[in-house]
Amino acid sequence: MEKLRLRLLDLSGRNRLLNFKFSERSRTQVRLVDELPDQVFEKLERGTALTIALLPKPSEHPRDEDDDAFRLLLEAMRDADEEYMAAVASLDEADRDSEEFQRIERELRDKERCS
Repeated sequence: MEKLRLRLLDLSGRNRLLNFKFSERSRTQVRLVDELPDQVFEKLERGTALTIALLPKPSEHPRDEDDDAFRLLLEAMRDADEEYMAAVASLDEADRDSEEFQRIERELRDKERCS
């Protein structure tokens, strides 16, 4: 029986229970954060109601951007990053407060964070 049981258990990449990829767009999947799987299973098995809450949206202004070192590097990158300077130069003076400018600025900040 033990040999048959092992043959029935598929440990290959075809087993979707073992090789699962979460999709942000899926309407049939739920990601549980900061929960232990065995405890969630026990609650579900007992029929205990689970409270599911959405994660808060990430801040538009990450806290590390308030750091003096980050600000100094950002100023230096504004004067040195050719892609940033070209993108800003392509905008009219009136567009400096536009969503496009905010997108360009966010890309530079994210680029600094990754470097």
